[in-house]
Amino acid sequence: MKKLLPILLLVCLAVPLFGVGKQETKAEKLTLNVLVRNYTLDQDPPYKTAKAALEKKFPNVTVNLEGLGYDDTRNKTLITVGANQPLDVVQLDYIWIGEYAEGGVLQKISDKVKASDIPSDTLPQFLESSVWNGEYYAVWVNTDVRTIGWVKEHVAAAGLDPEKAKSLLEEVGWKDEDGDGIREAHGVEGVEDGTPFQFETANLAGEQIRVQLLSLVHAQWKEIGLAAEINLVDVGTMFGDMHPNNNFETSYSYIGRYVDPDFGGLYLDRDKFDNRANYVGFSNERVDELILASQQTADQAERKEYFQEAQALIAEQVPQLFIGWRANSTAVNTRVKGYKPAPGYDEFWNAAEWYIEE
Repeated sequence: MKKLLPILLLVCLAVPLFGVGKQETKAEKLTLNVLVRNYTLDQDPPYKTAKAALEKKFPNVTVNLEGLGYDDTRNKTLITVGANQPLDVVQLDYIWIGEYAEGGVLQKISDKVKASDIPSDTLPQFLESSVWNGEYYAVWVNTDVRTIGWVKEHVAAAGLDPEKAKSLLEEVGWKDEDGDGIREAHGVEGVEDGTPFQFETANLAGEQIRVQLLSLVHAQWKEIGLAAEINLVDVGTMFGDMHPNNNFETSYSYIGRYVDPDFGGLYLDRDKFDNRANYVGFSNERVDELILASQQTADQAERKEYFQEAQALIAEQVPQLFIGWRANSTAVNTRVKGYKPAPGYDEFWNAAEWYIEE
């Protein structure tokens, strides 16, 4: 099987792969089990055409193609390796490469990757993301394109101005005097001169869209001279250590809001109220007063005034940058009556009104 991997790479135009097993000779009957994303099998290229070409060139080889969804692909890959019955080739998300390489899931293929086999229009960033600790563990077969839209008037009203951001950084001493594209400290209070403005952003591993969006944000930061790296972590690390212990530089995460608009858990002073849910360490005495006042009255109009003043103060200090609001879908059996879509992060908000109608 190992002797056939370079051939499969060439025919398939660089499929991310891994494989283990005994050496096979060309004369032996050989079956290659290939796991890919299900949508790729809706058309012939790249996998169906690669299968046909490989089986024609090597009559003793049979290629079994299986298509699964994103999460199922990851789960089956890990389960089969754990059961010592690994697949031969798998299409994987590049964000898994480091984890898989360290965990022994992937085999090195540096000796099988030849520059002459790589299409000339392949972006260098794609090739670099297939390398872990100096070794190739996968190569690219394709990427998808996603877009983002915005209303220019709203962005302008919010004050998004990259040139102003650059001038503010210059004003406080963050300048790129060595010309490497990354700003370094020059007279910044509490920071040693020459320290580059670089940091990492913790992000939950396993969700491609999060990495793509975060990569876009980092690219925009780089345009104004800031260097940021993605640090992929698991759920337990982020919510069991980093957030509650304020143990991170920046973090790309999410919050869920309940039906009641109270946000004391997010912004009440972390130390004064032992509020470990205030992950960013936000502190503002007036905001504390407003939140506490909102919690001591049932008058919704009065609470609204407290919340609006507090939100204006929070927005001015920008403890967090809100990227978007996720839309969730809920399936409800037609027998269930009285269900109403949740106005917040709580599907059971009107559970007292539910009933079953046979």
